[in-house]
Amino acid sequence: NLDAPGGLGGSFEGLQAVLTRRAPVMIADEIVIRMAGETDDELAAVTLTVTEPPTVGSKGLRLEAAGPAFNLTLEFNMRDADRTITTNLGLNTHELAGERAKHVLPHLRFLSAFAAPNRVSMSMRQQGVEIGTGTIDVASLIADRTVYVTEVMMRVAEMLSDLDDLLGMAMVMPNAVNQHDMEQLTWAWTLARGEPILATWSEGKLVAERPEELAAGLKGGGVLRIDAFECFHFAGTEYPLGVVSRVLFGAAIAETRQVQSRTEVVLRADDGRAEERLLQLYGPSARAHPVPGDPASQLAPPAAGSPGTG
Repeated sequence: NLDAPGGLGGSFEGLQAVLTRRAPVMIADEIVIRMAGETDDELAAVTLTVTEPPTVGSKGLRLEAAGPAFNLTLEFNMRDADRTITTNLGLNTHELAGERAKHVLPHLRFLSAFAAPNRVSMSMRQQGVEIGTGTIDVASLIADRTVYVTEVMMRVAEMLSDLDDLLGMAMVMPNAVNQHDMEQLTWAWTLARGEPILATWSEGKLVAERPEELAAGLKGGGVLRIDAFECFHFAGTEYPLGVVSRVLFGAAIAETRQVQSRTEVVLRADDGRAEERLLQLYGPSARAHPVPGDPASQLAPPAAGSPGTG
């Protein structure tokens, strides 16, 4: 005899009943977490993807979500004594190498702001619709300040994210960086933003097709400008940058010599100042950075994948 609602009860012979677990329900597909300062100014906001259906027990709920820099575990537990709900928040950072820098950067900013007296607010979303929200002080989540993000890591992510937008190509986080990597990245990032790089020089050499004309122009010390398509190397990968103009002030010819069928000119500095500027940025969003007072630097964008003119 089966007592069931909706007219499904009755007396049966040879009845087989199968009891199964209820299929898990994805109550949320995203968790949005924001970090706010003392004056409610938003310091960072990130969106994490819920990776598994929530685990529901007799006393609480557990959610797990993942992002490009860290994973999150969120637990809501109910105590029997007073029926109050406690919240546990766990953040676990993971390997960043290979992740796209512009996706990682907001998460690094969130982690770097994870300190008292800031506050964390969380909201769950299902297909873009907010279904719940809450705010908690960071001070109640951690006992001691934990450094999740180094200054170098943040700086690398910021510069790579900018170059991603400027060059129109995916710039990913490296496994490790050395001093040469940082120098190359800083050089490319500075020029790509349209800023000049000032330096000094003492000696250099170049191959000249008409060395006599070069000698006449630099007689007594002059200004030499060299335009060339340049790339930069970072963490074992070469990336195109664009047409870079180098201006050497006080250039004088020290000597010339024949190297096979070419004439090599050795230059020495009377002034010693040097300046680098990016004339033409590489990529689909290429734009010209004019050299002040030089109409010739207004170049048409090169086709993607083609070198600039030297």
